[in-house]
Amino acid sequence: IYVGRPTMWGNPFQAKRWGHAKSVILHRRWLQGEIAALSIERMGFDLGEVEALLRLRARVLINLHRLAGHDLACWCPLTTRWC
Repeated sequence: IYVGRPTMWGNPFQAKRWGHAKSVILHRRWLQGEIAALSIERMGFDLGEVEALLRLRARVLINLHRLAGHDLACWCPLTTRWC
């Protein structure tokens, strides 16, 4: 299953802006609920983007079970330890 952009599984924290390692860390923390809406806003996202990220997170978590037992594919280099 392709889990990169532009699917709902894709990391909304782009490596172009945050760097590869930090974008993966942010994505993990966001999925785990460790980054609140106010923190996301302080990171430079506008209110509409914050609301969209909250909706996306809810949709991803509801559908996460669909990935179980499948091979996942994205664009991260095979040599990276961050994906």
